[in-house]
Amino acid sequence: MRGQVGVEYLVIYAIALVILLVVVGLVLQMFTSTSYTPRCTSDNPMIICKDNIFGLSKNSTGNNLVASVKLLNGNQRDITILAAACYVGKTVPSNLRYTSLGNINVRAQETRDITNIGCVDSNNQLVSFSSGAGFDGTLEIVYRFTDDVVSNRTVRLYITGKMG
Repeated sequence: MRGQVGVEYLVIYAIALVILLVVVGLVLQMFTSTSYTPRCTSDNPMIICKDNIFGLSKNSTGNNLVASVKLLNGNQRDITILAAACYVGKTVPSNLRYTSLGNINVRAQETRDITNIGCVDSNNQLVSFSSGAGFDGTLEIVYRFTDDVVSNRTVRLYITGKMG
């Protein structure tokens, strides 16, 4: 009888120890993981990445990183997109150069693809494409309301994901 009690005692503590180790492992994984879960958030709730759709790919003429997004104009007014720029992190590099997009009209509550915006680092140098590498940066889009006389406005889309 004493043997059975001893075995039950050890089994209960062994199960508790295994559960504790699993919980500690999961907590450590949460705080040390660099998974780059695909995410696109906006500083303007009316102009966003539709359904979190964006891409980080290689440009067609070299080995540089370009960003693309499916932009949703959630405003009640049409907008005209004039230019865009992509950079690493959230700090704007000095002398940031924007890619002119002409005048892309996006009607109210509709989407438009904004593609092939070259990404630069903090020194304003093009970022090299590296398949599977993580990226955490900002896509700035310069726009204005189509019927507005106010100067241009900027929306920042913060994108995190893996290249490729």
